[in-house]
Amino acid sequence: MLNGIGKYSLVDMTSDQRVYIRGLFRQTASDFGFIMAEHRQRMENYLTEIISSKKSPVLTDERVDAVTRHLREPADKVDPHFRHWVKSKNFQLVDLPGLGLKEVLVAPRKEKV
Repeated sequence: MLNGIGKYSLVDMTSDQRVYIRGLFRQTASDFGFIMAEHRQRMENYLTEIISSKKSPVLTDERVDAVTRHLREPADKVDPHFRHWVKSKNFQLVDLPGLGLKEVLVAPRKEKV
């Protein structure tokens, strides 16, 4: 049985408040499924919004491929702004033999001064 919420006990509440609070804790599994589906949709919309921003910290597959191509073939013609952006982020292609990976795109973590 629910005895209290935070600093309030059910005794301090009106009967309508007690019924409402008890109802919050009696949601069915279908209500929970609906809440999770709504949460997933909101998170998907948020992620789409973040990725679509030009200043996004998230790299799309296309952007990763473009950076990798540029690092492999730096003499190829690319947009000067893109070239500067890649250089400013210090992207590198690194082999990780311990993991059996070759040419992994990495960016060093920025150190706080």
